[in-house]
Amino acid sequence: MRPTGAVLLGLNQRDIRSEARGFLREVGAEYPSVRDPEDDTARSWGATGIPETYFLDAKGRVVAHVPGPIDAGQLRRGARRGPGGSRDASAAQRWAQEERGLGAKPGDR
Repeated sequence: MRPTGAVLLGLNQRDIRSEARGFLREVGAEYPSVRDPEDDTARSWGATGIPETYFLDAKGRVVAHVPGPIDAGQLRRGARRGPGGSRDASAAQRWAQEERGLGAKPGDR
């Protein structure tokens, strides 16, 4: 993947710290992961379950959100979207619906 200015960051919500670190080692994660012991970040982003992927702009605002597992294509598209961002909540919602296959047009993938 070409550089986009995006940063991948894991958010550990409820796991015991040592178990979370063990999981990251086991799967070979090469990205940083931060702990959210009180779920403050998850609540402020509107988290509904795990896994979820959020794309934030350079100011830390959520510009896109994909609930559930995410594939490489979605990750690439979201990474391109994140740094420049879009404050238009309806555009972010449309993007998320398309990524979940609810509004994608044939040939978009």
